[in-house]
Amino acid sequence: MVIAAAAAAGIRLNARCNYVLGCTDAAEVTQSLAAFGLRCVSGGECPGDVLISFPASGHVHFAVLTDIGLVEAHVGLRRVIERPMSADDAWQGCWRLPLGDM
Repeated sequence: MVIAAAAAAGIRLNARCNYVLGCTDAAEVTQSLAAFGLRCVSGGECPGDVLISFPASGHVHFAVLTDIGLVEAHVGLRRVIERPMSADDAWQGCWRLPLGDM
């Protein structure tokens, strides 16, 4: 989803990394994001930033911030949705695409 969103925004990510779909190791996931060209940000999040969480053992979850909340793949609904942020959201990291500062 992150690669597709970046492509739609005209941003080509460096796909030369060893990320494996279903990878659940937090260090490996964050290394892969950095290898794609994203950088970790804390504070000052903005639309287009990528959120990451590890909601359950063995799972990693990504979302993209929007003006009204976030876009994510919802496993229960089996589709990509946009929804408002929730106080229950537990995001462990925020990453910015290479051109996210423009």
